[in-house]
Amino acid sequence: MKQVHGTTDLAPQPTISRFLSALTCDDVLHLNRLILTLALDYIRTNHIDTVMLDVDSTHCDIFGHQEAASFNAHYGVTGFHPLVAYIAQLNLLLGIKQRPGNQYTSTGVKEFLAPTFALFANCRLMFS
Repeated sequence: MKQVHGTTDLAPQPTISRFLSALTCDDVLHLNRLILTLALDYIRTNHIDTVMLDVDSTHCDIFGHQEAASFNAHYGVTGFHPLVAYIAQLNLLLGIKQRPGNQYTSTGVKEFLAPTFALFANCRLMFS
């Protein structure tokens, strides 16, 4: 946000937390679609023909009891195992898919990346 607005005067953390807490599942889907659309506009405007995607899974520890968290044998802790996708050369987050901690690394990747593949159909996609 600092790069987009060119300022350090951003909303305080409590305001951002209230905003995020108020989001519904539909809101998150629309927000992800907006992020993808803005990324595509940027790529078209700057005539970028090759997009380097960085797709990873990561582990997020939890503290206390949280719904949908589960034990991950690889990390040896309970938490979440989300998928994360970036456009590597732009350091632009495309999306995050929250998953229980016991999900295998590539579970759900095809469905997660389907909107990205559809939007970037005219670009050459590479993976890092």
